[in-house]
Amino acid sequence: MNREKAKNKYKWNVDKLYKTKREFLEDLELLSINMRAQTLFKGSLKNYQDFCDFDELSEQGNVISSRIEQFFKILDVEPHHKIALDFQAIYDKEMEKFDGQFSWIEDEIKGIGEKQIYEWLETKESWKPYRRTYKKFFKNLKYLLPEKDRVLLDKVSKSSGLIYEMYDSLKNKDNETPILNYKNKEYKLTQSKYVDILEKSDPFLDQELRALAVRKYHQKDFENKYGFAKIYESIIKEETETLKLIGMKDFQENFFGEENISVESFKALVKFASENSSLYHKYFTLVKNYWGFKEKYFSSDASLIFYPDAFQKISLKQGVEHIKKALQPLGEEYVENLKDALLENKIDYFESPYKSSGAFTTFSYEFGSLISMNWNDNFSSMLTLSHELGHSVHNKFSKDQQQKPLNYFNNIIAEVSSTLNEQIVIDYLLINNISKEMKANILKERIEFIINNFYHGIQESYFEFECFKVIDKDENLTLEKIVSLNKKTDTEIFGKSPFDKYDDNLKNISWSLSSHIFEQPFYLYKYALSLVMSFQLFQDFKNGDSEKVVSFLKDGGSLEPQDLFQKYGVDICNPRSYEPLIKYLNELILELEKCLIN
Repeated sequence: MNREKAKNKYKWNVDKLYKTKREFLEDLELLSINMRAQTLFKGSLKNYQDFCDFDELSEQGNVISSRIEQFFKILDVEPHHKIALDFQAIYDKEMEKFDGQFSWIEDEIKGIGEKQIYEWLETKESWKPYRRTYKKFFKNLKYLLPEKDRVLLDKVSKSSGLIYEMYDSLKNKDNETPILNYKNKEYKLTQSKYVDILEKSDPFLDQELRALAVRKYHQKDFENKYGFAKIYESIIKEETETLKLIGMKDFQENFFGEENISVESFKALVKFASENSSLYHKYFTLVKNYWGFKEKYFSSDASLIFYPDAFQKISLKQGVEHIKKALQPLGEEYVENLKDALLENKIDYFESPYKSSGAFTTFSYEFGSLISMNWNDNFSSMLTLSHELGHSVHNKFSKDQQQKPLNYFNNIIAEVSSTLNEQIVIDYLLINNISKEMKANILKERIEFIINNFYHGIQESYFEFECFKVIDKDENLTLEKIVSLNKKTDTEIFGKSPFDKYDDNLKNISWSLSSHIFEQPFYLYKYALSLVMSFQLFQDFKNGDSEKVVSFLKDGGSLEPQDLFQKYGVDICNPRSYEPLIKYLNELILELEKCLIN
Protein backbone atom coordinates (compact mmCIF):
# COMPACT_ATOMS: atom_id res chain seq x y z
CA MET A 1 0.00 0.00 0.00
CA ASN A 2 1.15 3.53 -0.73
CA ARG A 3 1.53 5.73 2.34
CA GLU A 4 -0.62 8.47 0.86
CA LYS A 5 -3.60 6.10 0.63
CA ALA A 6 -3.17 4.63 4.11
CA LYS A 7 -5.50 5.48 6.98
CA ASN A 8 -4.18 8.05 9.43
CA LYS A 9 -3.87 5.48 12.21
CA TYR A 10 -1.09 3.82 10.19
CA LYS A 11 0.98 7.01 10.11
CA TRP A 12 2.85 9.11 12.62
CA ASN A 13 0.71 11.94 13.87
CA VAL A 14 2.98 14.57 15.37
CA ASP A 15 0.86 17.38 13.91
CA LYS A 16 -1.24 17.23 17.07
CA LEU A 17 1.73 18.67 19.00
CA TYR A 18 1.28 22.01 17.25
CA LYS A 19 -2.14 22.56 15.76
CA THR A 20 -1.33 26.15 14.89
CA LYS A 21 1.77 28.17 14.11
CA ARG A 22 0.99 30.33 17.12
CA GLU A 23 1.35 27.32 19.44
CA PHE A 24 4.75 26.53 17.97
CA LEU A 25 5.95 30.12 18.26
CA GLU A 26 4.81 30.27 21.89
CA ASP A 27 6.84 27.16 22.68
CA LEU A 28 9.84 28.52 20.81
CA GLU A 29 9.61 31.78 22.75
CA LEU A 30 9.44 29.86 26.04
CA LEU A 31 12.52 27.85 25.02
CA SER A 32 14.37 31.00 24.03
CA ILE A 33 13.53 32.68 27.37
CA ASN A 34 14.62 29.54 29.19
CA MET A 35 17.96 29.42 27.38
CA ARG A 36 18.62 33.12 27.98
CA ALA A 37 17.92 32.53 31.67
CA GLN A 38 20.41 29.67 31.70
CA THR A 39 23.16 31.92 30.36
CA LEU A 40 22.72 34.19 33.40
CA PHE A 41 24.19 31.47 35.61
CA LYS A 42 27.63 31.92 34.07
CA GLY A 43 30.17 32.32 36.85
CA SER A 44 27.86 31.11 39.64
CA LEU A 45 27.69 27.31 39.37
CA LYS A 46 30.19 26.87 42.20
CA ASN A 47 27.34 27.86 44.48
CA TYR A 48 25.29 24.77 45.36
CA GLN A 49 21.89 26.52 45.21
CA ASP A 50 22.71 28.08 41.86
CA PHE A 51 23.81 24.67 40.61
CA CYS A 52 20.42 23.28 41.70
CA ASP A 53 18.49 26.12 40.07
CA PHE A 54 20.46 25.81 36.85
CA ASP A 55 19.79 22.07 36.70
CA GLU A 56 16.06 22.61 37.22
CA LEU A 57 15.96 25.28 34.53
CA SER A 58 17.84 23.00 32.12
CA GLU A 59 15.32 20.22 32.65
CA GLN A 60 12.44 22.59 31.95
CA GLY A 61 14.13 23.62 28.71
CA ASN A 62 14.70 19.99 27.75
CA VAL A 63 10.97 19.27 28.01
CA ILE A 64 10.12 22.11 25.60
CA SER A 65 12.97 21.22 23.28
CA SER A 66 11.93 17.56 23.14
CA ARG A 67 8.40 18.54 22.07
CA ILE A 68 9.74 20.67 19.23
CA GLU A 69 12.18 17.96 18.15
CA GLN A 70 9.41 15.37 18.25
CA PHE A 71 7.38 17.48 15.85
CA PHE A 72 10.31 17.73 13.44
CA LYS A 73 10.56 13.94 13.26
CA ILE A 74 7.75 14.01 10.70
CA LEU A 75 10.45 15.09 8.22
CA ASP A 76 11.93 11.58 8.50
CA VAL A 77 8.87 10.16 6.76
CA GLU A 78 7.56 13.28 5.00
CA PRO A 79 10.66 15.25 3.98
CA HIS A 80 8.50 17.76 2.09
CA HIS A 81 6.13 18.48 4.99
CA LYS A 82 5.64 22.21 4.38
CA ILE A 83 4.63 23.23 7.90
CA ALA A 84 7.50 21.30 9.53
CA LEU A 85 10.01 22.77 7.07
CA ASP A 86 8.69 26.26 7.78
CA PHE A 87 8.87 25.73 11.55
CA GLN A 88 12.34 24.22 11.31
CA ALA A 89 13.69 27.24 9.46
CA ILE A 90 12.29 29.54 12.18
CA TYR A 91 13.69 27.28 14.91
CA ASP A 92 17.17 27.09 13.36
CA LYS A 93 17.34 30.86 13.04
CA GLU A 94 16.34 31.34 16.69
CA MET A 95 18.83 28.74 17.93
CA GLU A 96 21.67 30.44 16.06
CA LYS A 97 21.48 33.19 18.69
CA PHE A 98 22.76 30.73 21.28
CA ASP A 99 25.74 29.40 19.35
CA GLY A 100 28.65 29.23 21.78
CA GLN A 101 26.59 30.65 24.65
CA PHE A 102 26.99 27.57 26.85
CA SER A 103 30.65 26.73 26.33
CA TRP A 104 31.45 27.98 29.85
CA ILE A 105 29.61 25.10 31.56
CA GLU A 106 32.44 22.58 31.24
CA ASP A 107 34.95 25.01 32.75
CA GLU A 108 32.71 25.74 35.70
CA ILE A 109 32.15 22.04 36.40
CA LYS A 110 35.89 21.55 36.15
CA GLY A 111 36.31 24.40 38.64
CA ILE A 112 33.85 22.83 41.08
CA GLY A 113 36.01 19.74 41.12
CA GLU A 114 35.36 16.02 41.11
CA LYS A 115 35.17 15.60 44.90
CA GLN A 116 32.62 18.40 45.36
CA ILE A 117 30.49 17.22 42.43
CA TYR A 118 30.26 13.70 43.86
CA GLU A 119 29.22 15.11 47.24
CA TRP A 120 26.49 17.20 45.61
CA LEU A 121 25.22 14.21 43.62
CA GLU A 122 24.50 12.39 46.87
CA THR A 123 22.08 15.14 47.98
CA LYS A 124 19.37 14.26 45.43
CA GLU A 125 18.09 10.87 44.36
CA SER A 126 17.61 12.11 40.78
CA TRP A 127 21.28 13.14 40.63
CA LYS A 128 22.87 9.93 41.89
CA PRO A 129 22.62 8.07 38.54
CA TYR A 130 24.76 10.81 36.94
CA ARG A 131 27.85 9.72 38.87
CA ARG A 132 29.12 7.64 35.94
CA THR A 133 28.53 10.55 33.56
CA TYR A 134 30.64 12.89 35.67
CA LYS A 135 33.27 10.22 36.13
CA LYS A 136 33.70 10.11 32.35
CA PHE A 137 33.72 13.91 32.21
CA PHE A 138 36.58 14.24 34.67
CA LYS A 139 38.47 11.38 33.07
CA ASN A 140 38.30 13.14 29.70
CA LEU A 141 39.30 16.58 31.00
CA LYS A 142 42.60 16.18 29.19
CA TYR A 143 40.62 16.64 25.96
CA LEU A 144 38.89 19.83 27.15
CA LEU A 145 40.03 22.78 25.03
CA PRO A 146 40.04 26.37 26.32
CA GLU A 147 36.60 27.98 26.09
CA LYS A 148 37.36 30.27 23.16
CA ASP A 149 38.65 27.29 21.15
CA ARG A 150 35.55 25.25 22.01
CA VAL A 151 33.31 28.09 20.82
CA LEU A 152 35.13 28.12 17.51
CA LEU A 153 35.10 24.33 17.24
CA ASP A 154 31.38 24.25 18.00
CA LYS A 155 30.70 26.63 15.12
CA VAL A 156 32.84 24.58 12.78
CA SER A 157 31.10 21.37 13.92
CA LYS A 158 27.68 22.83 13.16
CA SER A 159 28.84 23.71 9.68
CA SER A 160 30.37 20.29 9.14
CA GLY A 161 27.07 18.73 10.19
CA LEU A 162 25.85 19.87 6.81
CA ILE A 163 28.11 17.27 5.24
CA TYR A 164 25.90 14.42 6.39
CA GLU A 165 22.82 16.38 5.34
CA MET A 166 24.36 16.52 1.86
CA TYR A 167 24.62 12.72 1.87
CA ASP A 168 21.04 12.38 3.06
CA SER A 169 19.82 14.77 0.37
CA LEU A 170 21.81 13.06 -2.35
CA LYS A 171 20.60 9.67 -1.20
CA ASN A 172 16.98 10.22 -0.23
CA LYS A 173 15.63 13.54 -1.45
CA ASP A 174 13.95 14.10 -4.82
CA ASN A 175 13.75 10.38 -5.47
CA GLU A 176 11.61 9.20 -8.34
CA THR A 177 10.47 5.64 -8.88
CA PRO A 178 12.94 4.07 -11.37
CA ILE A 179 11.49 2.56 -14.52
CA LEU A 180 13.19 -0.36 -16.24
CA ASN A 181 12.38 -1.20 -19.86
CA TYR A 182 13.32 -4.79 -20.62
CA LYS A 183 12.25 -6.90 -23.58
CA ASN A 184 9.45 -4.52 -24.56
CA LYS A 185 8.04 -4.45 -21.04
CA GLU A 186 8.06 -1.62 -18.53
CA TYR A 187 8.78 -2.33 -14.87
CA LYS A 188 8.02 0.44 -12.37
CA LEU A 189 10.47 -0.35 -9.59
CA THR A 190 8.62 0.57 -6.43
CA GLN A 191 10.21 -1.09 -3.44
CA SER A 192 7.59 -3.85 -3.40
CA LYS A 193 7.87 -4.50 -7.16
CA TYR A 194 11.66 -4.53 -6.93
CA VAL A 195 11.56 -7.12 -4.14
CA ASP A 196 9.08 -9.24 -6.11
CA ILE A 197 11.43 -9.37 -9.10
CA LEU A 198 14.37 -10.41 -6.95
CA GLU A 199 12.46 -12.99 -4.95
CA LYS A 200 9.83 -14.47 -7.25
CA SER A 201 10.97 -14.18 -10.87
CA ASP A 202 11.92 -17.20 -12.99
CA PRO A 203 15.39 -18.42 -11.90
CA PHE A 204 16.77 -18.79 -15.44
CA LEU A 205 14.52 -16.88 -17.85
CA ASP A 206 14.66 -13.76 -15.68
CA GLN A 207 18.30 -13.91 -14.56
CA GLU A 208 19.26 -10.87 -16.60
CA LEU A 209 16.07 -9.06 -15.56
CA ARG A 210 17.09 -9.38 -11.90
CA ALA A 211 20.59 -8.12 -12.57
CA LEU A 212 19.28 -5.16 -14.56
CA ALA A 213 16.61 -4.41 -11.94
CA VAL A 214 19.29 -4.11 -9.25
CA ARG A 215 21.38 -1.86 -11.46
CA LYS A 216 18.39 0.33 -12.38
CA TYR A 217 17.16 0.53 -8.79
CA HIS A 218 20.54 1.91 -7.73
CA GLN A 219 21.24 3.92 -10.87
CA LYS A 220 20.98 7.21 -9.00
CA ASP A 221 23.48 5.93 -6.43
CA PHE A 222 25.89 4.97 -9.20
CA GLU A 223 25.54 8.35 -10.88
CA ASN A 224 26.31 10.07 -7.57
CA LYS A 225 29.28 7.84 -6.67
CA TYR A 226 31.85 10.63 -6.91
CA GLY A 227 29.66 12.85 -4.75
CA PHE A 228 29.29 10.10 -2.15
CA ALA A 229 33.05 9.54 -2.16
CA LYS A 230 33.81 13.21 -1.61
CA ILE A 231 31.20 13.43 1.17
CA TYR A 232 32.58 10.32 2.86
CA GLU A 233 36.13 11.66 2.68
CA SER A 234 34.93 14.98 4.14
CA ILE A 235 33.10 13.25 7.01
CA ILE A 236 36.20 11.27 7.98
CA LYS A 237 38.46 14.31 7.63
CA GLU A 238 36.21 16.43 9.82
CA GLU A 239 35.94 13.67 12.40
CA THR A 240 39.70 13.05 12.44
CA GLU A 241 40.66 16.73 12.54
CA THR A 242 38.28 17.39 15.42
CA LEU A 243 39.71 14.47 17.42
CA LYS A 244 43.25 15.72 16.89
CA LEU A 245 42.26 19.26 17.87
CA ILE A 246 41.08 18.06 21.27
CA GLY A 247 44.28 16.11 21.81
CA MET A 248 43.50 12.56 20.73
CA LYS A 249 46.30 10.67 19.05
CA ASP A 250 44.08 9.15 16.35
CA PHE A 251 40.57 7.90 15.58
CA GLN A 252 41.20 4.61 17.40
CA GLU A 253 41.41 6.42 20.72
CA ASN A 254 37.87 7.71 20.23
CA PHE A 255 36.04 4.80 18.59
CA PHE A 256 37.51 1.86 20.50
CA GLY A 257 37.78 1.05 24.19
CA GLU A 258 35.55 1.58 27.25
CA GLU A 259 32.00 1.73 25.87
CA ASN A 260 32.95 -0.31 22.83
CA ILE A 261 35.82 -2.78 22.51
CA SER A 262 39.58 -2.36 22.21
CA VAL A 263 41.33 -2.21 18.84
CA GLU A 264 42.89 -5.57 19.65
CA SER A 265 39.46 -7.09 20.28
CA PHE A 266 38.14 -5.57 17.06
CA LYS A 267 41.01 -7.08 15.08
CA ALA A 268 40.35 -10.43 16.76
CA LEU A 269 36.72 -10.14 15.65
CA VAL A 270 37.83 -9.51 12.06
CA LYS A 271 40.19 -12.50 12.25
CA PHE A 272 37.43 -14.72 13.64
CA ALA A 273 35.04 -13.77 10.82
CA SER A 274 37.73 -14.46 8.22
CA GLU A 275 38.65 -17.83 9.71
CA ASN A 276 34.99 -18.89 9.78
CA SER A 277 33.87 -17.56 6.41
CA SER A 278 33.68 -21.09 5.01
CA LEU A 279 30.06 -21.15 6.24
CA TYR A 280 29.33 -18.14 4.03
CA HIS A 281 30.56 -20.10 1.01
CA LYS A 282 28.91 -23.30 2.17
CA TYR A 283 25.52 -21.60 2.23
CA PHE A 284 25.71 -19.85 -1.14
CA THR A 285 27.13 -22.98 -2.80
CA LEU A 286 24.14 -24.89 -1.43
CA VAL A 287 21.75 -22.30 -2.90
CA LYS A 288 23.57 -22.24 -6.25
CA ASN A 289 23.44 -26.03 -6.53
CA TYR A 290 19.78 -26.15 -5.54
CA TRP A 291 18.82 -23.88 -8.42
CA GLY A 292 21.26 -25.54 -10.78
CA PHE A 293 23.10 -22.43 -11.96
CA LYS A 294 25.90 -23.81 -14.14
CA GLU A 295 27.28 -20.91 -16.15
CA LYS A 296 26.67 -17.69 -14.21
CA TYR A 297 25.52 -17.09 -10.66
CA PHE A 298 24.96 -13.43 -9.78
CA SER A 299 24.42 -11.87 -6.36
CA SER A 300 21.01 -10.76 -7.66
CA ASP A 301 20.09 -14.47 -7.87
CA ALA A 302 20.68 -14.98 -4.14
CA SER A 303 17.35 -13.38 -3.17
CA LEU A 304 15.24 -15.96 -4.97
CA ILE A 305 12.79 -17.62 -2.63
CA PHE A 306 12.96 -21.41 -2.78
CA TYR A 307 9.21 -21.92 -2.67
CA PRO A 308 7.35 -18.64 -3.40
CA ASP A 309 3.95 -20.33 -3.26
CA ALA A 310 4.61 -21.46 0.30
CA PHE A 311 4.95 -17.83 1.36
CA GLN A 312 1.38 -16.70 1.40
CA LYS A 313 0.57 -13.03 1.45
CA ILE A 314 0.71 -11.75 5.02
CA SER A 315 -1.57 -8.84 5.80
CA LEU A 316 -0.54 -6.30 8.41
CA LYS A 317 -3.18 -7.64 10.78
CA GLN A 318 -1.94 -11.23 10.34
CA GLY A 319 1.68 -10.20 10.80
CA VAL A 320 0.94 -8.36 14.03
CA GLU A 321 -0.96 -11.38 15.37
CA HIS A 322 1.95 -13.71 14.58
CA ILE A 323 4.34 -11.37 16.39
CA LYS A 324 2.08 -11.11 19.44
CA LYS A 325 1.74 -14.90 19.74
CA ALA A 326 5.46 -15.48 19.26
CA LEU A 327 6.43 -12.96 21.95
CA GLN A 328 3.70 -13.84 24.43
CA PRO A 329 5.94 -16.31 26.37
CA LEU A 330 8.12 -13.36 27.39
CA GLY A 331 5.50 -12.59 30.01
CA GLU A 332 2.80 -10.15 31.00
CA GLU A 333 5.06 -7.12 31.41
CA TYR A 334 6.51 -7.62 27.95
CA VAL A 335 3.08 -8.06 26.39
CA GLU A 336 1.84 -4.81 27.96
CA ASN A 337 4.79 -2.86 26.61
CA LEU A 338 4.29 -4.50 23.23
CA LYS A 339 0.66 -3.30 23.17
CA ASP A 340 1.89 0.22 23.89
CA ALA A 341 4.39 0.04 21.00
CA LEU A 342 1.59 -1.03 18.62
CA LEU A 343 -0.79 1.82 19.44
CA GLU A 344 -2.17 3.92 16.58
CA ASN A 345 0.13 6.61 15.16
CA LYS A 346 3.23 5.08 16.74
CA ILE A 347 4.20 3.21 13.58
CA ASP A 348 4.47 4.68 10.09
CA TYR A 349 3.85 1.48 8.14
CA PHE A 350 3.81 2.11 4.41
CA GLU A 351 6.21 3.26 1.71
CA SER A 352 6.27 6.43 -0.35
CA PRO A 353 8.76 7.65 -2.98
CA TYR A 354 10.26 10.13 -0.50
CA LYS A 355 10.46 7.91 2.54
CA SER A 356 13.61 6.01 3.46
CA SER A 357 13.64 2.42 2.20
CA GLY A 358 15.09 1.31 5.54
CA ALA A 359 13.32 0.83 8.85
CA PHE A 360 14.21 2.59 12.10
CA THR A 361 12.97 3.40 15.59
CA THR A 362 13.37 6.83 17.13
CA PHE A 363 13.02 7.49 20.86
CA SER A 364 12.12 10.51 22.96
CA TYR A 365 12.10 10.41 26.77
CA GLU A 366 8.96 12.55 26.84
CA PHE A 367 7.07 10.93 23.97
CA GLY A 368 8.33 7.36 23.71
CA SER A 369 9.24 5.51 20.53
CA LEU A 370 8.17 5.93 16.92
CA ILE A 371 8.75 3.28 14.26
CA SER A 372 9.14 3.82 10.52
CA MET A 373 9.04 0.92 8.05
CA ASN A 374 7.65 -0.12 4.67
CA TRP A 375 5.11 -2.93 5.05
CA ASN A 376 4.79 -5.06 1.89
CA ASP A 377 2.45 -7.88 2.95
CA ASN A 378 5.29 -10.39 3.15
CA PHE A 379 7.39 -12.41 5.57
CA SER A 380 10.30 -9.94 5.47
CA SER A 381 7.99 -7.13 6.53
CA MET A 382 6.84 -9.15 9.52
CA LEU A 383 10.45 -9.71 10.60
CA THR A 384 11.25 -6.03 10.13
CA LEU A 385 8.29 -5.04 12.29
CA SER A 386 9.28 -7.53 15.01
CA HIS A 387 12.82 -6.10 14.93
CA GLU A 388 11.69 -2.50 15.38
CA LEU A 389 9.16 -3.47 18.05
CA GLY A 390 12.07 -4.98 19.96
CA HIS A 391 13.67 -1.52 20.06
CA SER A 392 10.44 0.16 21.11
CA VAL A 393 9.72 -2.28 23.95
CA HIS A 394 13.34 -2.12 25.13
CA ASN A 395 13.15 1.68 25.27
CA LYS A 396 10.01 1.55 27.39
CA PHE A 397 11.36 -1.06 29.80
CA SER A 398 14.52 0.97 30.27
CA LYS A 399 12.69 4.26 30.75
CA ASP A 400 10.31 2.72 33.30
CA GLN A 401 13.03 0.97 35.28
CA GLN A 402 16.06 3.26 35.05
CA GLN A 403 16.45 6.90 36.01
CA LYS A 404 18.07 9.37 33.64
CA PRO A 405 20.66 8.99 32.21
CA LEU A 406 20.86 5.23 32.85
CA ASN A 407 17.80 4.63 30.68
CA TYR A 408 19.89 5.52 27.62
CA PHE A 409 22.22 2.95 26.05
CA ASN A 410 24.50 2.76 23.05
CA ASN A 411 24.13 0.74 19.87
CA ILE A 412 25.79 -2.44 21.10
CA ILE A 413 23.07 -2.77 23.72
CA ALA A 414 20.26 -1.41 21.54
CA GLU A 415 20.45 -4.06 18.82
CA VAL A 416 20.18 -6.98 21.25
CA SER A 417 16.44 -6.64 21.82
CA SER A 418 15.65 -6.18 18.12
CA THR A 419 17.64 -9.16 16.86
CA LEU A 420 16.32 -11.27 19.74
CA ASN A 421 12.75 -10.55 18.65
CA GLU A 422 13.50 -11.77 15.16
CA GLN A 423 14.98 -15.00 16.48
CA ILE A 424 11.93 -15.63 18.67
CA VAL A 425 9.46 -14.96 15.84
CA ILE A 426 11.44 -17.20 13.48
CA ASP A 427 11.54 -19.99 16.06
CA TYR A 428 7.80 -19.66 16.70
CA LEU A 429 7.10 -20.19 13.02
CA LEU A 430 9.53 -23.08 12.67
CA ILE A 431 7.96 -25.12 15.48
CA ASN A 432 4.34 -24.60 14.45
CA ASN A 433 3.82 -27.51 12.05
CA ILE A 434 4.78 -25.72 8.87
CA SER A 435 5.43 -27.47 5.58
CA LYS A 436 8.91 -28.47 4.43
CA GLU A 437 8.73 -25.75 1.79
CA MET A 438 7.82 -23.04 4.27
CA LYS A 439 10.55 -24.23 6.62
CA ALA A 440 13.12 -23.91 3.85
CA ASN A 441 12.04 -20.34 3.13
CA ILE A 442 12.23 -19.37 6.80
CA LEU A 443 15.64 -21.01 7.26
CA LYS A 444 16.88 -18.98 4.30
CA GLU A 445 15.78 -15.76 6.01
CA ARG A 446 17.44 -16.74 9.30
CA ILE A 447 20.73 -17.78 7.70
CA GLU A 448 21.00 -14.63 5.60
CA PHE A 449 20.14 -12.47 8.58
CA ILE A 450 23.13 -13.87 10.48
CA ILE A 451 25.42 -13.64 7.44
CA ASN A 452 24.42 -10.03 6.74
CA ASN A 453 24.63 -8.82 10.29
CA PHE A 454 27.61 -10.79 11.55
CA TYR A 455 29.92 -11.26 8.57
CA HIS A 456 28.97 -8.22 6.53
CA GLY A 457 28.72 -6.04 9.64
CA ILE A 458 32.30 -6.90 10.51
CA GLN A 459 33.50 -6.43 6.94
CA GLU A 460 31.94 -2.97 6.64
CA SER A 461 33.47 -1.84 9.93
CA TYR A 462 36.84 -3.20 8.81
CA PHE A 463 36.41 -1.18 5.60
CA GLU A 464 35.73 1.94 7.69
CA PHE A 465 38.82 1.20 9.78
CA GLU A 466 40.99 1.11 6.67
CA CYS A 467 39.44 4.33 5.30
CA PHE A 468 40.10 6.18 8.56
CA LYS A 469 43.71 4.97 8.45
CA VAL A 470 44.13 6.60 5.03
CA ILE A 471 42.97 9.99 6.33
CA ASP A 472 45.09 9.51 9.46
CA LYS A 473 48.12 9.40 7.16
CA ASP A 474 47.05 12.68 5.49
CA GLU A 475 46.37 10.87 2.23
CA ASN A 476 43.43 11.48 -0.11
CA LEU A 477 40.46 9.14 0.03
CA THR A 478 39.42 9.14 -3.61
CA LEU A 479 36.63 7.06 -5.09
CA GLU A 480 39.24 4.73 -6.57
CA LYS A 481 40.86 4.31 -3.15
CA ILE A 482 37.51 3.67 -1.47
CA VAL A 483 36.58 1.02 -4.05
CA SER A 484 40.01 -0.58 -3.63
CA LEU A 485 39.67 -0.74 0.17
CA ASN A 486 36.17 -2.15 -0.10
CA LYS A 487 37.43 -4.94 -2.35
CA LYS A 488 40.46 -5.54 -0.12
CA THR A 489 38.47 -5.92 3.10
CA ASP A 490 35.82 -7.98 1.35
CA THR A 491 38.48 -10.39 0.06
CA GLU A 492 40.21 -10.62 3.43
CA ILE A 493 36.96 -11.58 5.16
CA PHE A 494 35.29 -13.74 2.51
CA GLY A 495 38.04 -14.79 0.14
CA LYS A 496 36.97 -15.29 -3.47
CA SER A 497 33.38 -14.25 -4.07
CA PRO A 498 30.88 -17.08 -4.66
CA PHE A 499 29.18 -14.84 -7.23
CA ASP A 500 30.01 -14.01 -10.81
CA LYS A 501 30.04 -10.34 -11.82
CA TYR A 502 27.31 -8.99 -14.05
CA ASP A 503 29.26 -5.75 -14.07
CA ASP A 504 31.32 -3.71 -11.61
CA ASN A 505 28.75 -0.96 -11.21
CA LEU A 506 27.17 -2.19 -8.00
CA LYS A 507 30.34 -3.57 -6.45
CA ASN A 508 31.92 -0.14 -6.88
CA ILE A 509 29.14 1.58 -4.95
CA SER A 510 28.10 -1.07 -2.40
CA TRP A 511 29.83 0.89 0.37
CA SER A 512 27.70 3.97 -0.36
CA LEU A 513 24.46 2.04 0.22
CA SER A 514 25.19 1.78 3.95
CA SER A 515 24.00 4.99 5.60
CA HIS A 516 25.60 3.94 8.89
CA ILE A 517 29.14 4.57 7.67
CA PHE A 518 28.16 8.16 6.91
CA GLU A 519 26.05 8.77 9.99
CA GLN A 520 27.51 6.55 12.74
CA PRO A 521 31.10 5.40 12.19
CA PHE A 522 31.89 1.87 13.39
CA TYR A 523 28.25 1.06 14.11
CA LEU A 524 28.07 -2.21 12.20
CA TYR A 525 30.60 -4.33 14.07
CA LYS A 526 28.58 -3.51 17.18
CA TYR A 527 25.61 -5.08 15.43
CA ALA A 528 27.61 -8.29 15.13
CA LEU A 529 28.40 -8.25 18.85
CA SER A 530 24.75 -7.52 19.66
CA LEU A 531 23.79 -10.58 17.64
CA VAL A 532 26.10 -12.71 19.79
CA MET A 533 24.43 -11.40 22.96
CA SER A 534 20.92 -11.80 21.60
CA PHE A 535 21.68 -15.39 20.63
CA GLN A 536 22.70 -16.10 24.24
CA LEU A 537 19.40 -14.64 25.48
CA PHE A 538 17.57 -16.62 22.80
CA GLN A 539 19.07 -19.79 24.25
CA ASP A 540 17.92 -18.70 27.71
CA PHE A 541 14.44 -18.07 26.30
CA LYS A 542 14.39 -21.53 24.69
CA ASN A 543 15.36 -23.00 28.05
CA GLY A 544 12.34 -21.34 29.66
CA ASP A 545 14.17 -18.43 31.29
CA SER A 546 12.11 -15.51 29.92
CA GLU A 547 12.73 -13.55 33.11
CA LYS A 548 16.38 -13.26 32.16
CA VAL A 549 15.41 -11.62 28.88
CA VAL A 550 13.12 -9.10 30.59
CA SER A 551 15.79 -8.45 33.22
CA PHE A 552 18.25 -7.55 30.44
CA LEU A 553 15.75 -5.11 28.93
CA LYS A 554 15.09 -3.49 32.30
CA ASP A 555 18.81 -2.96 32.91
CA GLY A 556 18.88 -0.44 30.06
CA GLY A 557 22.16 1.46 30.16
CA SER A 558 22.81 0.95 33.86
CA LEU A 559 26.06 -0.87 33.05
CA GLU A 560 28.74 -0.41 30.41
CA PRO A 561 28.12 -2.77 27.46
CA GLN A 562 30.98 -5.11 28.30
CA ASP A 563 29.82 -5.38 31.92
CA LEU A 564 26.17 -5.80 30.95
CA PHE A 565 26.96 -8.56 28.45
CA GLN A 566 29.23 -10.24 30.98
CA LYS A 567 26.36 -10.21 33.50
CA TYR A 568 24.22 -12.17 31.04
CA GLY A 569 26.88 -14.65 29.97
CA VAL A 570 28.84 -13.13 27.06
CA ASP A 571 32.43 -11.85 27.07
CA ILE A 572 32.48 -9.77 23.89
CA CYS A 573 36.27 -9.40 24.08
CA ASN A 574 36.77 -13.16 23.82
CA PRO A 575 36.37 -14.65 20.31
CA ARG A 576 35.26 -17.93 21.89
CA SER A 577 32.02 -16.15 22.80
CA TYR A 578 31.20 -15.97 19.08
CA GLU A 579 31.49 -19.73 18.56
CA PRO A 580 27.93 -20.70 19.68
CA LEU A 581 26.43 -18.36 17.07
CA ILE A 582 28.63 -19.83 14.32
CA LYS A 583 27.76 -23.35 15.45
CA TYR A 584 24.06 -22.42 15.27
CA LEU A 585 24.56 -21.01 11.76
CA ASN A 586 26.10 -24.30 10.63
CA GLU A 587 23.16 -26.22 12.11
CA LEU A 588 20.73 -23.99 10.21
CA ILE A 589 22.56 -24.61 6.93
CA LEU A 590 22.52 -28.38 7.51
CA GLU A 591 18.80 -28.22 8.34
CA LEU A 592 18.15 -26.25 5.15
CA GLU A 593 20.09 -28.82 3.14
CA LYS A 594 17.72 -31.53 4.41
CA CYS A 595 14.69 -29.46 3.41
CA LEU A 596 16.02 -28.93 -0.12
CA ILE A 597 16.63 -32.62 -0.81
CA ASN A 598 13.85 -33.77 -3.10
